[in-house]
Amino acid sequence: MSDKSIAILYSGQPRDFIECWDNHLKYFGAFGAGNMLSIFAHFWEPVSHQLVEFIDREVDPCVIDYEEPKTFSHPTIVSDPRYYHPLNNIASQAYSLHQASLLMDKYVQDAEIEKFDCVIRTRTDNWFVEPLGKLSDYDPKGLHITDIKSHTDYALGDTFAFGDYDTMMAYCRMYPDFENICAEGAIVNPECILGWNVKRNNLIVHKHPFYPKLYRDVR
Repeated sequence: MSDKSIAILYSGQPRDFIECWDNHLKYFGAFGAGNMLSIFAHFWEPVSHQLVEFIDREVDPCVIDYEEPKTFSHPTIVSDPRYYHPLNNIASQAYSLHQASLLMDKYVQDAEIEKFDCVIRTRTDNWFVEPLGKLSDYDPKGLHITDIKSHTDYALGDTFAFGDYDTMMAYCRMYPDFENICAEGAIVNPECILGWNVKRNNLIVHKHPFYPKLYRDVR
């Protein structure tokens, strides 16, 4: 297989990153067939000195940004009580993921390099237990995501996905399009906002039996 360029986007609160990093290296390394993994991250402060040192030493990201917390609110948008998740958390998650994607895109433009062949979005505290196969096993175009059903027919699991560069840049656009997504009728819940965003961008979706666990559930 020819070399493929792979980026990983991390965002939000860097929970259990030290504990999960070797697991990510194992599974994403096998997935990428040994090709280099380029890391981009946007994390909310506060981040411990120990974690910052670990990230600098072991993760060695291409670009990382630590930002002071923001408070997100809206005069008319409220979380749906049926699938409740605080609006501040939903918007914070969407904002941070979008920022991570912008860091990657700026890096590509400034370095004048080709877009990454594959972009992975994962939580820092995802713990993988089932092989992902190899990147070459998957359609190079479109969004690859879990087949777990969530809330509505359009909702999508929001902890792990990968796809081609342009697909993943659109996947990460929930925050700048947040008001429009809600105005169009999306239920205000993380999985529903994601699914609506994917639908409104007409992304090709490939669903798979991806079931990463959270580290808190396996430790």
